[in-house]
This record gives sequence, C-alpha cells and structure tokens, in this order.
Amino acid sequence: MSVVLVVFFLLTVCMQPVMAQQVLSDNKKKAVDNTTVTAEQEKRFKAESAQETTSDSDSKKWLIYGGGIALGVGVAAAVAGGGGGGSSTPACEEPIVGPDLSGSDWAGKLDLYNRATQAVTAIVTHCGNRVLIQTTSTLEYGQAFEGTIKSSGHMIVHDQATLQDWTTTRGPATSTSIRIYDLVNNFHNLDELELYRTLAP
Repeated sequence: MSVVLVVFFLLTVCMQPVMAQQVLSDNKKKAVDNTTVTAEQEKRFKAESAQETTSDSDSKKWLIYGGGIALGVGVAAAVAGGGGGGSSTPACEEPIVGPDLSGSDWAGKLDLYNRATQAVTAIVTHCGNRVLIQTTSTLEYGQAFEGTIKSSGHMIVHDQATLQDWTTTRGPATSTSIRIYDLVNNFHNLDELELYRTLAP
C-alpha cells in the first residue's frame, strides 16, 4: 500500500511540470496566433485606409480642377458678354451741326489762371449740336465739358466740376482746332483750353 502511494506521489509530481509546460506552450501558441491575426488585420486596415485616402485625394483634386475650369468658363463668358454689350451701343444718327469734332486724337494744353498749366489729350464726342469734351487733366477742374455748338463753329460749354461757362470767344471751333475760355478774376483774366489735331488727307 505504501509502495502504491509512493508511486502515485511520484507520478503526480512529474506530471505537473509537463502539464504546466503544455499549458504554457498552448498559451504561447494562442498568443502568436492572435498576434498574427492582429498583424494581418492591421495590414488590411492600412491598405484600406490608404485606398480611401487616395480616393479622397483624387476626389479633392477633381473638385479643385472642376472648380477652376468652371471659374475660367464663367470669366470668359462674362468678358464675351461685356464686349457684346459695348458693341451694341448705337452711333449718333443725328446730322452733325458745324464742323465735325468727334475723335480721340486731340491734344493741347489747359491753362488755369494763377494755378497751373498742363499738357493734355482729349476725346470729343459730337452728336447733332451737342458736344462733350473729356480731357486727361489732373488739375482742380477742366476734365469734362458739355454743351452745344452752332453751325458757325461757335460753342458754349460748361465745366462739369465748376458749372462755369466756357465759350469760343477768340474764334470758332474747326475740325482741327478747339479753343474755349472762361473769364476769371472779375473778368480780367482767362482760363483756357486749347486743343489741336491733324487730320489725315
């Protein structure tokens, strides 16, 4: 009986390390398997994330390119529309009174008494008996004049800044000469605008 107990005791002591090692080995194997699965899942997740990021990036690029194209088309359409609107402005259909002064080839000087003298160019619009003179002056006034002309070439126009009348007191306007004056300093002196041009033969 004692011999049996001794043998049982020895078997129990010997089997416990073996079982412990088996359990430890199984646990390690499971841990390795879990690690493998986790690594594969992480790899697959990264691949899917990269694909989604590429897709999102491509979408953003197409959105930017598409927006740029749309903007360019819009600007081109606006410019084309503006040009069409300008070209539809009707020309003057009234007969010109006096010499024809229309043109953008006028040049001369603006002399404001006791202020300054400045070289200028001018654009003149002439329709019927109405005349508009626009100069490049940067002085206090003398930039724009509007008024009428007679068949003789005599003009009376007013400065749109001061509303003072300027007239052709020293001779009528011709197709190559415009000289208008305003009496200042208690009618003792003159402001003057003299414009000239050369017409092609």
